[in-house]
Amino acid sequence: MANSEIKVERSAANDERVKVIELLVSQDEFVSSQQPIALIEGSKAIFELTSSGTGYINLLFSENDYVEVGTTFAEVSDNVENYKLRKNTPASTKLLDKPEHFTSPAFEMLKSLNLDVNDFSDYELVTTEVIQSFQIKKLNELITNHKDILIKKSKEQKILIIGAGKAAGQLLSVFHSKGNCSIVGFVDDTEEKQNTLHMGYPVLGKIADIESVLRKHSANAIICSIGNLNARKKVVELACELAIPLANAIHPSVIFDENVNIGTGNYIGPNCFVGTNTTIGFGSFISSNTVIEHDCQIENCISTGPSVSLSGSVSVESGCILGSGIVIEPYVHIGQNSSIASGCIITQSINANSQLKMKTNYTLS
Repeated sequence: MANSEIKVERSAANDERVKVIELLVSQDEFVSSQQPIALIEGSKAIFELTSSGTGYINLLFSENDYVEVGTTFAEVSDNVENYKLRKNTPASTKLLDKPEHFTSPAFEMLKSLNLDVNDFSDYELVTTEVIQSFQIKKLNELITNHKDILIKKSKEQKILIIGAGKAAGQLLSVFHSKGNCSIVGFVDDTEEKQNTLHMGYPVLGKIADIESVLRKHSANAIICSIGNLNARKKVVELACELAIPLANAIHPSVIFDENVNIGTGNYIGPNCFVGTNTTIGFGSFISSNTVIEHDCQIENCISTGPSVSLSGSVSVESGCILGSGIVIEPYVHIGQNSSIASGCIITQSINANSQLKMKTNYTLS
């Protein structure tokens, strides 16, 4: 029997890599076809990776590894002696200088977010949850201190888009329908995209070049097209540091009820509804057909899949990922940095840094 390869598929349009949250099987374990083998976190949801065959499994990645979309994650064979692939050694931060009070995943996260290790000198133990909570606190403080700059409006916006990926098309479809803005182009860190056109607009440099690009092209607003929340957080932080307003991309079909308060840097897709007395913060990506009922409080840098339904008086803290088709009952509170898998029905409040999953892709016999 030929070995069966299990590849990581794209879960969101702009995902180029995903994170291994949890392995659900052990090396050399016998697995069945369609059995869940790992929990994978994309930019918009946590999903289960399932086996493509029946046999013994050779896992090529470990928990907390980042995996490029399209990469072979594991292989399944009828005999452990017949494995053809070797375990992957992902490019990751060298941990030789890791302080003793940091866990290895936390130190890798700190390096990837360019945070200062000295900010955590008072902690007895630094975990990924500590890093995420610190980042959200820093982000919320920056937004509070720079709010007047972020929401400043120009008579005509000249917008620079961060991220020249597939999701940029969603923003462009909104901006093309507006009469008081123009697109100067993109910045993107992909080497192959430099000095090319993306969807008809020039890629003007990398994110590190943004300050000079803004000056050269007289751009007066920026927005992030990337669904990944860490990228969105970094763009909001960058806007605060550069004192540049954030643009909104709100589809003309969105319905706003009375007394809605919305920040900037947000994308809100087609056919969404936002109820009265609702507040939406900065830097969120809200996909099509999402319903946010009355008196909801949505903080900063939230990502949702399509057709999410928030009942009245729901509160969602910063940094949360909500998958597709989620239903949240009234008065529920979702703590910061939580991830909820597609299809979940939430009837009670969720603590910060929670990960809710549900089993999918099962065939009823």
